Amino acid sequence: MHDRFSSLNFSIYNSSQAVALYGKASSLQPAELTLYEDLRDALPAMDMLDVGVGAGRTTAFFAPHVKSYIGLDFAPSMVDAAKARFPALDIRVVDATNLDFLPDASHDLILFSFNGLDCMTMDNRERALAEFLRLLRPGGHLIFSSHNINFLPDLTRGFRPGMAAHPVKLLKSLKRFARFLLVNRNVTYANDMKTALVFERHLGFEFPLLFIRPDHQVAELARLGWSGARAFASDTGKRLDGPAALRGVDSPWVYYHCRKPDAAMA
Repeated sequence: MHDRFSSLNFSIYNSSQAVALYGKASSLQPAELTLYEDLRDALPAMDMLDVGVGAGRTTAFFAPHVKSYIGLDFAPSMVDAAKARFPALDIRVVDATNLDFLPDASHDLILFSFNGLDCMTMDNRERALAEFLRLLRPGGHLIFSSHNINFLPDLTRGFRPGMAAHPVKLLKSLKRFARFLLVNRNVTYANDMKTALVFERHLGFEFPLLFIRPDHQVAELARLGWSGARAFASDTGKRLDGPAALRGVDSPWVYYHCRKPDAAMA
């Protein structure tokens, strides 16, 4: 960990509280389920890299069906939890920005769920995406999720306290709302915003997460060399077709599916 951003990120996700929280998750999200069904028939021929595997939520669904499986997480406590659940699988402590131990064009599917890329600086985000591009075979698939900047107005409204609450609960709600406004005082939502760093409650308002506008993320993927990017609403699994859908979606986060170009895609 070479910067404060990464160090704080590590301290949060390597904590026992984070392991307990993520260990409770046991199902695929709607967008993940949509993409899982899309790829189901092809999975037996795929070498898969599951990045940010956490306590093994996605492992249970993908590992039994792919040709080979490697799970990665930068938090040792998360890896310990995942290995306790799946002792026979290859699950390692590795930072997604440095995957030198894996050879070029060695995988067919890379999954990075639960907005793991949003915990990185912009430089590290692009570094990780470049590593994924290197590791995939031509035509290989990348699936990841990211916080949706269009959700910011709903997020803010969600912190506003209900005035009919019990006085003790009302006071706690007011404190949370004040804290949210204070740490995000430099974030003012506008329709033309492309990205923003937002402090959220589930990370104790201590760690900023990247929120990105879906149409901008799709454009960035094309700029970085990815092909055929598609976007899906996290809460419904519905594909977002066209610029209007990308600009209008207000799901908390969005899943992206893109591919490493091959000759047929050129």
